[in-house]
Amino acid sequence: MKLYYTTVGQQDLVQQRKEYSLGGFKSASPVQNSLGNLFSQLSTLSEERLLSEYIGLMLWNDSGSDVENITLWFEYPVDDLLAETNLCKFEISATVLDSNNKMEHIENLNNKPFSAEFYEANGKDNEVGLGALLNGEGIGLWVKRSIIKERIALKKDNDTLNANYDSNLEPIYVEDVKLKIDWVASTYGGEIGGGNL
Repeated sequence: MKLYYTTVGQQDLVQQRKEYSLGGFKSASPVQNSLGNLFSQLSTLSEERLLSEYIGLMLWNDSGSDVENITLWFEYPVDDLLAETNLCKFEISATVLDSNNKMEHIENLNNKPFSAEFYEANGKDNEVGLGALLNGEGIGLWVKRSIIKERIALKKDNDTLNANYDSNLEPIYVEDVKLKIDWVASTYGGEIGGGNL
């Protein structure tokens, strides 16, 4: 099982720019390890306008066997008090591919997919079930990133305090949000999935 970026041209073309993974066909480019590989840093414009962003991906079963009970969820970073510290929330939507293994395509990162119904899937307790995938088949996934207005305001207050304290200090915000995917292989009956895709 692998998670791939999408491309508009045709299946299995290389997708060199993640911001162009806007649905269409499965590319030849797998997603590496974390959601940091999906979205770029928050821009000042996005923070001011509270713009949501959307990325189209495909989960592809190339495991050699059918899989079932596919579930996914997000894990957010927490501080020392176990409070979530993320500036954004992420939501997921699954979509069936057409007969050409194609999913809906959007024009830019800020266009909401017409056919998508999004779920927060915050933590394992709120996982989203995707069902089963035959070997050699895939499912389209939309990932939505929305800015949490209250946390952006708090971040700006902290940035101002830091700037007043030391003009050489540049605040760094790295959000290590993980998309976790589990599944069960039909032929073995045991769990083989998990971890970060």
